[in-house]
Amino acid sequence: MSQQHLKCTCQPNRLAQTFREDPGLIEKLKERQMELEEKLLDFEHKKGNLERENLMLEENIKLESQGLKENQVVQQQLTEELRNHKILSYKKQNEVHLLIQHVHENEAEKKQLMNEIEFFKQQLLHTNETQYQLAKKEEHIKLLTNRISELEQNIAQVKRDAYYK
Repeated sequence: MSQQHLKCTCQPNRLAQTFREDPGLIEKLKERQMELEEKLLDFEHKKGNLERENLMLEENIKLESQGLKENQVVQQQLTEELRNHKILSYKKQNEVHLLIQHVHENEAEKKQLMNEIEFFKQQLLHTNETQYQLAKKEEHIKLLTNRISELEQNIAQVKRDAYYK
């Protein structure tokens, strides 16, 4: 401890001796102190600027963070809308598929009905031919019946003539 005490007392003595040896040292120290004070002022100015910039950056970070949160909400809403649109799209595709299936079924039924109509037309045509032939045969039967009547009358006449002769 005594050595530390000696150091402490010796140091100011050494400074005093240095000042006596170099009288311009005080002036240099004052200049250096002024430079350091200027640097301190410059440092304080820069520190103030950095603190303001830091506050602005923190505010920007808060705004960006809020914007990100809002974007996340919008993204979630858009994702939900997209999911709903996909579901709706699948439903519409199923409806279209069912409609196409109904169209095919209707076309098949239409074809079947057209075939039935053609069949009935052919039957009607055949029926008309048959009716025409039947009418013709009825006319022929009438002619034959008339002829038979004539022949019967002729036979009766011939019998009468033969009976009277």
